[in-house]
Formats: sequence, structure tokens, C-alpha cells
Amino acid sequence: MLGDGETATDGCGVPTFSTTLGRAATLLTQTPPRIRAAMQARPELVGASHDAVDTELMRLRPGWIAKGGAEGLFCAAHDDGRGIALKAEDGAYRAIGPALAHVLGIDELAATPLRNSRNEIVGAITLAP
Repeated sequence: MLGDGETATDGCGVPTFSTTLGRAATLLTQTPPRIRAAMQARPELVGASHDAVDTELMRLRPGWIAKGGAEGLFCAAHDDGRGIALKAEDGAYRAIGPALAHVLGIDELAATPLRNSRNEIVGAITLAP
């Protein structure tokens, strides 16, 4: 395990930095205004797919920017200075939407559909009652 500030190389060969979730949450709040404006203007260019949680948050709630990362990391920041970071311990990204729905009260993200090899919905990831 890396200590805070140490580096490693990710699967794409890019140096990555170890940090805490608190620091990750703060980092996105420091996004320069022109980049923040670009992310808010074109959220579909931020997420890896049309239904990515980062893209959906920016579409659903004005004032937010967000970016999902590798191994189940999600960071978001609001224009008012709030920042959040979520990390799925198993590295899977599919629980991030329901967790974000719980934290921010966004009902539209409360369930992540599970699909089989035929792209049929066979279940959903939701928060336990």
C-alpha cells in the first residue's frame, strides 16, 4: 500500500498519486474556472459512457462538476465550494450512483441496472434499506 503522496503507475502507464479521500474531495474544488465551465457545458465529454455517473450528476444538478476514476473512485465539487469523494472498496464503479444518491439525495441515481449478456436488465444495485 502506498503512503500519502507516493506514486505508482496505473494500467495505462500514467503516474498516479496516493492520497486520502478527504484530499481527493478537496482537489476537484480547486478546478480552474475555465475547466469547470467546460465540464458543465459538455458533461457528456467527461464520462466514459452516456450513462456515466459523473455525466449524469452534471446533467441533473447544475453547479456540480464530477469525474469518476479508476478502481471505483468518484469525486465531485459544487460551485459553492463543497467537495465529495466516494470510493467503492471492491473497485467496481456500479455502486457509486446509489451511494451518491444517498449522499446528495438524487433519486435518479438510486439504482444501477444490472444487465446480462443479452443487455437485458436482470437486477439492480441499490442501497440496503
